[in-house]
Amino acid sequence: MTNWIIALGLALDIVGAFLIALPDLPHLKTRFRFGRLRKAQRKMELGGVTEDEIGFEELVELVDERQNNIGIEPGDVDKIEFGPTENINFDSSDGVTTEVAASLTVEYAEDAETPEIPISSHKMNPNSLYSILFRDIESDERKFRAGGFIILSTGFALQLIGTLS
Repeated sequence: MTNWIIALGLALDIVGAFLIALPDLPHLKTRFRFGRLRKAQRKMELGGVTEDEIGFEELVELVDERQNNIGIEPGDVDKIEFGPTENINFDSSDGVTTEVAASLTVEYAEDAETPEIPISSHKMNPNSLYSILFRDIESDERKFRAGGFIILSTGFALQLIGTLS
């Protein structure tokens, strides 16, 4: 009887260790939302994410959610990218000044019903998107690791019980 308890505990240890390591395994993590979003985040840092790249749909959904669900659909968008935007400031002492700031732009597909509007006109701050991406990715990874830790601990407890019996 105790051998089965120990074997079950060992099997739970293996499953728990796998779940803890899963967010770090390159070929497996893209099967989960956090891995696809991490890949999209890296592509955003390199200039933009197009519709044929991993994580594009999740990123479009995240941008739409952040924009209070304005109706952006993955099929309507060709690319999401960061780009410079000129902000014109009027100051009584200095006159007119222009500063370049980052903006997040959504390029809509030609056959999309949504007109081509830079998402920055909906007040989307690129830094806000990065913090949301980071938060969502870390939260999902934490859930996997916590679940793995609970399973691993249960397996260890079963092995201990089987050994002491």
